[in-house]
Amino acid sequence: MKKFNILLATALLSTASFVGCEKQVFEEPYSSLSPADVFSTPERIDKAAVGMYDALQNAEWFGGRVLIYADIRGIDCGVPSYFGDLPRFNDLTSRNGTVSSAWTAAYRTINEANLFLKNLAANPGVAKPENEKKICC
Repeated sequence: MKKFNILLATALLSTASFVGCEKQVFEEPYSSLSPADVFSTPERIDKAAVGMYDALQNAEWFGGRVLIYADIRGIDCGVPSYFGDLPRFNDLTSRNGTVSSAWTAAYRTINEANLFLKNLAANPGVAKPENEKKICC
């Protein structure tokens, strides 16, 4: 029985050593492309522009709530308790979670646009000329 265990252990170790010798392929994942990769072709720049505009759909910003924020301050609207003191113009400081979320979403959208423009300017002539004129000028 002892010889069998030794033979089994030797077989497992030799098999494991052959399996471990495969060459591994290291590819950069698509979820973390560098700006140089994203702004390398006109097609990728177009997709990055779509992503920049997609930031406007944030639920706390133009994706919905900013329209509600304007409506709940109107005289023809009841005061919903969900938004707290926002309709009454009380406590409109950064301590208010609703106000803080709206400002954070707005500045996140502005940051997306600024990063896109910065990377586009760093890679001139890659984008389609008609699209570059629409965006930059």
